[in-house]
Amino acid sequence: MCRAFILLFIAGHTFLFAKAQAPQEIPRSTNESTMIDTGEYNIKDTYLSPLKYTGWGIRVLNERMKMASLANYHISRQQLFNVEFSSTS
Repeated sequence: MCRAFILLFIAGHTFLFAKAQAPQEIPRSTNESTMIDTGEYNIKDTYLSPLKYTGWGIRVLNERMKMASLANYHISRQQLFNVEFSSTS
């Protein structure tokens, strides 16, 4: 009976020690930002014509950055999404 208890005690502590030494997953963060922009446009291109064009525009920019699994998470990945619409006359 005493030997069985000692074996269970050793087996339990071996299991707990092995579980504590297992590599833990490091949480990976994702940084994301979104920008919405509106404004006026003043365009003058003297190469095409001496006229000045004015108007308005709207823009949405989204950026997402996170660590990639390449090179043991030492490389980051950046994703940019940009949509711009303007009207000038």
